[in-house]
Amino acid sequence: MRVGIFYPDIHATGGYPRDIARLCAAIGSCAGVEAVPIPSRAGGALSAPTMTAAFGLLPEFARSLQGLDLVHIFGMFFPGYPMLGSLARRHGIPYVVSPMCALLPAALERSRLKKKLFFRMGGLRFLRQATCLHAFAEDEAQSFRALGLEGRVIRHPLGLFPEDLPVDLPSLPRVLDGRFLFCFGRLDMVQKGIDYLLEEFEEYVKQGGRLNLALAGKSWNGSHQLIRHQIAESGLEKRLLFLGEISLEAKYALLRDCAAFVYPTRHDGPPRPIREALAMRKRVLITHEANIHDAVEACGWGYRFHPRPGELCQAICALESESEPPLYRDPMEELSWERLARDMVSSYACILSACLGAAGARPAPSVA
Repeated sequence: MRVGIFYPDIHATGGYPRDIARLCAAIGSCAGVEAVPIPSRAGGALSAPTMTAAFGLLPEFARSLQGLDLVHIFGMFFPGYPMLGSLARRHGIPYVVSPMCALLPAALERSRLKKKLFFRMGGLRFLRQATCLHAFAEDEAQSFRALGLEGRVIRHPLGLFPEDLPVDLPSLPRVLDGRFLFCFGRLDMVQKGIDYLLEEFEEYVKQGGRLNLALAGKSWNGSHQLIRHQIAESGLEKRLLFLGEISLEAKYALLRDCAAFVYPTRHDGPPRPIREALAMRKRVLITHEANIHDAVEACGWGYRFHPRPGELCQAICALESESEPPLYRDPMEELSWERLARDMVSSYACILSACLGAAGARPAPSVA
């Protein structure tokens, strides 16, 4: 099986580019599979989302389709994406699209005009004519159905990066004593749900909850000042420690020592802070909208909730009332890139079999 993995910035560093490059390499390590990164080198012409840049990448994309069995297109809202779909269909190549949580209702509210224009200029057709759509988790899959996209959907999460954890983790000095929850990341009051977190923690304290909360991260649109004001208004100074920006050492020490990691985002692709917490085998309290994994509870990792009144408070109470922690499946195994790649290749094989059954045109690619 020969699979193309397309993402304009696949050769960049950090964030989604790192995820997709790692997945591409893991897919290519599966027996009987060749994974072809597109573009083939750094400096892909579509990195800037302009029509000129989109046309610049089309020739390489068309050349890369030669000899492929399937192409997997990551990303959304680049002007050239509908043309990529047309090229794949013209070459008779099935294509899978990963919108990477860009179709979540809250995400569509941002830059609405640009996104409506994209849909009208072939974007919806590009999605509808895809052989299959890929979601990270069920919440994202529901966003496809909300747009009337009723085609086949596969669900596969992203993996962990255990190599990012500090080797001297056990020796890092303790930052806080006692049992506490920890929330860390970009402190966007709205998208990351920090306003919701503060409201829910205040309610939890009123109900007699005993866990404290540590909150840290970079300010976003003046959020540090807003957080301090809300803490003072609620009288939570003794229960909620706001640390602002902290060092990497402090972050990892807090992750190591916390009772659970909390992440109340209103919409996200699988956020790095949650994946770091899971790599450290921590319990997590996270929203469905984080799109981390469909089996958080089944794996014993913690509890999911929607960012609605009372749900986070209820999740904290459930964690606190546990007589003993449930059986905890190792996230390093469940979310290893090698396992995820094998699952993805299995989905590719099913997609190609379905295409062959419908068309009977090409010999089936072999997967060992």
